[in-house]
Amino acid sequence: MKENVRKNLLWLIISVAIIVFSAVMAYYLERDFGKIDIQFINLIAPSGDTITAKLYRPEWVTAENPAPGIINMHGYQNDKDVQAGYSIELARRGFVVLATDGLGHGDSGGGFNFGMFFGNPPAAMGTGVGYEYLRSLPFVDANKMGATGHSMGGVTSFALAGLYG
Repeated sequence: MKENVRKNLLWLIISVAIIVFSAVMAYYLERDFGKIDIQFINLIAPSGDTITAKLYRPEWVTAENPAPGIINMHGYQNDKDVQAGYSIELARRGFVVLATDGLGHGDSGGGFNFGMFFGNPPAAMGTGVGYEYLRSLPFVDANKMGATGHSMGGVTSFALAGLYG
């Protein structure tokens, strides 16, 4: 019986070690082993609701060496973390990326309202606030801005282009 307990304990220790190793590797892979800085951002929409976002910035990007900015928007039943793979890859390629939770999605407040794409004031599901924030950062080249997204995020990208293009 004692040998069975020892085997189970050994497997438990091995399993926990694998989990810890995997978590540490995921952390470093997400940050491209220290080459990408990721920050959580909270913005306020014109409605007063909070918009949450993640900012992905290559470490070499500074005010003296600015990079283009990209808003990366999720699909209808998703949030900013679903776009993490794209955001990380864009940051690896030299872009500053802001992945936002649209109003009524993820950690953002408010509710979904299709009229918010081109409403009064035009908000593009709150992404317009993210766009303005990203443009204001000293390490972002405000003359080189872009937008991308999946599904509803693609519609939001077109809305941003209509509002700011």
